[in-house]
Amino acid sequence: MALRLQQHNSVLEEIERLEFGILTSVKNVNRISDLIEFVSSENVRVAAHAARALGRIFVGLDQRYKTKPVPTEDENLNVLNNTVHGWYMGFISKCLSTLATTTTSLTTECLHVLMQFVTYESAIESEEQKSFVFANTLIEKVIHSMLDPSEDKEDVINVFVREYFLPFDDVKMFTYMSVSNFLQGHSVKMEELSRKRAKKVIKGKRLQNAYDDETYTNLINNTYMLLHQAELTEDENELNSLCAAKSFNDDEDADEEAVGKGDDTAGSKQESLPMYLHDANALNLNTQRKYFTRCWESFLALPLPPDVLENILETFDERIMPHHSNPKRLCDFLGDAFESKGVLSILALSALFSLMFHFSIEYPDFYSKLYMLLQPSVFFVKYRTRFFKLLDMFLMSRMLPSSYAGAFAKRLARLSLSAPPYACIVICHMIYNILKRHPTCKALIHRDSQDDGSIPTVEGDPYDFEETDLDKCNAMASSLWEVDVLLHHFHPEVVKAAKLLKTPALRKSERIVAKTSIGSYRSMFENNVKWEMPEEVATTFVPPSMGLMQHSGSSFTNLWSLTGEEDGEEDDEEDDNTKLNKAKSKVKELREKEEALLLEKEQRENEDDEDEDDDDDDD
Repeated sequence: MALRLQQHNSVLEEIERLEFGILTSVKNVNRISDLIEFVSSENVRVAAHAARALGRIFVGLDQRYKTKPVPTEDENLNVLNNTVHGWYMGFISKCLSTLATTTTSLTTECLHVLMQFVTYESAIESEEQKSFVFANTLIEKVIHSMLDPSEDKEDVINVFVREYFLPFDDVKMFTYMSVSNFLQGHSVKMEELSRKRAKKVIKGKRLQNAYDDETYTNLINNTYMLLHQAELTEDENELNSLCAAKSFNDDEDADEEAVGKGDDTAGSKQESLPMYLHDANALNLNTQRKYFTRCWESFLALPLPPDVLENILETFDERIMPHHSNPKRLCDFLGDAFESKGVLSILALSALFSLMFHFSIEYPDFYSKLYMLLQPSVFFVKYRTRFFKLLDMFLMSRMLPSSYAGAFAKRLARLSLSAPPYACIVICHMIYNILKRHPTCKALIHRDSQDDGSIPTVEGDPYDFEETDLDKCNAMASSLWEVDVLLHHFHPEVVKAAKLLKTPALRKSERIVAKTSIGSYRSMFENNVKWEMPEEVATTFVPPSMGLMQHSGSSFTNLWSLTGEEDGEEDDEEDDNTKLNKAKSKVKELREKEEALLLEKEQRENEDDEDEDDDDDDD
């Protein structure tokens, strides 16, 4: 083991000596072939170390000797340039092959080396021509190798996105272009395979599918892993980072001086970039959007698996639609997702709402298809909170026909019979909002019987739950008798929500469905466990006589003074029955006094009347 480690370290030292010798003397340039052989080593660390050294060598040689095959007067230099350029292209091919077929640390190192070449070629060409030039041919090969469906490249793609795709606007734009070309090429291949597969047999041999399940899954996953991390700004002034602006000048003082000038107005495109890069198309927001749109449209045109579609639609209206150059072109994709039913239909609702609201898109039979999404399973899907929020928003329009509004209210009421308690609360709030917005539908809640006087039941209800036509489901001929069933629900919160529909004239304001918690049985249990008994609880007492309540003062005060001041501490030892008897006796005593006072008052009034009569007689 120690001997193997020693040999390993000696190989790494040999690579470093070769690198130093090649960069210090042109006589050692032939040793590049030895380093290229190290890249093919079975030891990943040795291969990665050699690849890193070759990256520095080719950049250093090109800076000194111009290794590109440009004719010069020096014949020896021409031979050197052609030889080194051949090694350079061979090394690039080896790195691309490694990037396409492996997922080791060597793969990541090859990516860094290739992007170093992309950056160097773009910066040198732009500086020489005094205009924006990008190594689009090389980066297209890098992107195609990185997305190759032979392997799952999640780790390599994450490195590319973090260190090159997001920081540099030119890399971002040309990545969109390369991905679009890559997907279009594979789309053509799949169409050809589909046509051939339809013939079943080609030249007597059964067709072998080049895109088996694992390969196609890798293609989709690799592409989505790259695209879903794309972030496009809304402000063109934020597009100010180009890898083509990187300086490879050996004069470090000049670089520091240039950076210092840019610090005065950090973030300003005019100050942070050389003058000849100000007009770069990568710094144009419309250009970025054009290639962003083309890239996503190419990806969405592929037959995507449900899990990828679900992830795309979850943030579709936030990450894709705002940056699309023409969102109306997404209507077909969203329409297909909406008609697929299930979770995809619910997720497509939000984006469809944006299209209809902001771009006046008319979707045929939208409310009929939305109506059919109301199935018992909708209360158990992951995105039920978003669905009911959007459903309440779609039913908010007062221009909606009453027959449609009534159909939705009746279907929700019918679903409440089998819905979990947390869903019943939301259903009651939504029905309340529908009745509040459409007064014609209030007849559903006030109708206690059918036209023939019979009480509606599931069997005798004219409403047809299976009918897809909202005008033919007979919802307006029925009633919301299901609300009376909810009044006998075991959960008190459901009963409270159902009583809301029985308030006179629905006087309360509309319920905010977005704030209603659509939880689960687990959340209900946790809320009840956390509930604590109040410290002070109201107790019962002996109600006083109504006649006594008409008087105030000492009599009323003495009634509630169960113990006298002279009783002292002896009263504390008395039981409740004794105190109750004392209270009753005091009540009786006070009533007798009250009757005596009333009798005395009547006698006095009679005497006054007699005195008045006597005075009249005397007169």
